[in-house]
Amino acid sequence: MRWFSREGEFAFLSVGPIAQGVVAVGGIAHGVVAVGGIASAGVISIGLNAVGSVAALGLNAVGPVSLSLINGVGVLTLAGVNGWGWNGAAASAAALVPGAAVVVLALVLSAVYPGRRRDAGPPPLRRVVGRLEQGDVEASANLAQVSADGLTLEDRGLALECRVEPEVLAQARRLCAGARPVRVVARLTRTEERVRDHATERGYRVRAPERVRAAVACLDLALAPARGTWLPEDAEELQWVIAWSARLSAAAAAAAMLRAWL
Repeated sequence: MRWFSREGEFAFLSVGPIAQGVVAVGGIAHGVVAVGGIASAGVISIGLNAVGSVAALGLNAVGPVSLSLINGVGVLTLAGVNGWGWNGAAASAAALVPGAAVVVLALVLSAVYPGRRRDAGPPPLRRVVGRLEQGDVEASANLAQVSADGLTLEDRGLALECRVEPEVLAQARRLCAGARPVRVVARLTRTEERVRDHATERGYRVRAPERVRAAVACLDLALAPARGTWLPEDAEELQWVIAWSARLSAAAAAAAMLRAWL
């Protein structure tokens, strides 16, 4: 994600006629914090015509918390001229019906425009190691050590030794060339191996019995993709943030209205 843009590209701070970003400032703005001269939409929206999933401030504002100079619609509304919603006074049907309409609108729009969260990648090793009995699993972990016939994966104190084929072993050695452990994505499976307890042998005529023990094999290994920040990385993820904030604020608003009514 770019930190600054004047060309309408998604950025942390986007400025332009049409702006999209974490903080968007423009004629038409779409962001977590959106400041629009004509129209704005975001979690917190400020502008001539503002729509916010949590709060909206402007000449005309729509949102769960609506602060407007002229027209405002919301659950909690303070408007200079026309306000539809609860203004903190005694609750009434006339005050709560617009708020209920905003709650329904927030839920509908979040369902129609849900956005998309970026792929977080395979889960960490500690969360999937218990599922190895069910079949192959993919997990992310640190490649801690590479030995002559295997490798060791580590994830927050959990160390797992894995058997590997020669080509996977060669790949592990290439990835582990540096001094620091690297984050990898590994495809793992449960397998079995036969071993002898040589400590129990009594000469060459009495061989130690074989026993079967469970083992883990690494079938494939690749460098894990770079981790992104917790901020939205593109317009689709920004919309995902707005949609979820709308759902959460709708739930909080509904609880507040019920409490005020009862």
